[in-house]
Amino acid sequence: MSKGNFWAGNPNPSFVALGGVTIAPATSAPAGNLALGAVEAVDDLLLQSDNGVIRVFPVWPTSRNAQFVNLREKGAFLVSSQLTGGQVTYVDIASQAGRPVALLNPWGNRAVTVTRVGAGTVAHTTPNGTISFPTQAGATYQIVPN
Repeated sequence: MSKGNFWAGNPNPSFVALGGVTIAPATSAPAGNLALGAVEAVDDLLLQSDNGVIRVFPVWPTSRNAQFVNLREKGAFLVSSQLTGGQVTYVDIASQAGRPVALLNPWGNRAVTVTRVGAGTVAHTTPNGTISFPTQAGATYQIVPN
């Protein structure tokens, strides 16, 4: 299953920037099918979920900078994040359906702040290193380390 929706109905297509190289959305179906497989493989290096828990950069080498924008994840979420100098700088999650989100804390045991864009901080819990909070459909949330 592809996380990016490259030509059908996605007003904000995914892109992946890897060390100065941008993998852009495919623009035609025949070429798109080939490109889609390659992009999906890269997507899986950058974003995964397991048992409902989203993980950013789960198998990406921390020595390589990377950024992704609006990758689709299970639960009707669009996820964006950046890895610079071996550290995740932020995680943005746009909720399309208003479901609760669970994110494996990319900063280990560090405390985080969850902010609903345009509306202030959001209460969250961190059981077992997982950042959990409710969402509202159409809202975007930014998670950053304290």
